[in-house]
Amino acid sequence: KGWSVADSNARCDLCPALESVDHLLLRCRPVNALWHRLLLGPLALHSPDIQSFVCQAVDQLAFKHKWNVTFAACVVTVWQARNDRLSTTSAGRSLTLGSMQLI
Repeated sequence: KGWSVADSNARCDLCPALESVDHLLLRCRPVNALWHRLLLGPLALHSPDIQSFVCQAVDQLAFKHKWNVTFAACVVTVWQARNDRLSTTSAGRSLTLGSMQLI
């Protein structure tokens, strides 16, 4: 959606919020459920942006040495799920990440 030049009317397709990188990867309810499973939900909600989240999350995790891979896997999966939802014409609006259906 051209996130480098924000569209002030771009809405998340899962909730009424404005769509942005920070919203999609941190605050959108289904994605935040994923961060909650990794014990990072509150941090995701309260981080000002994705960069702050990444820097602070690594200090909170027991699996620090695997954080880069975990974060990359989460982001790629969320992005692919978003693109799949946008490219299908089905009425279903659920978000499934791997075997975990979030909504």
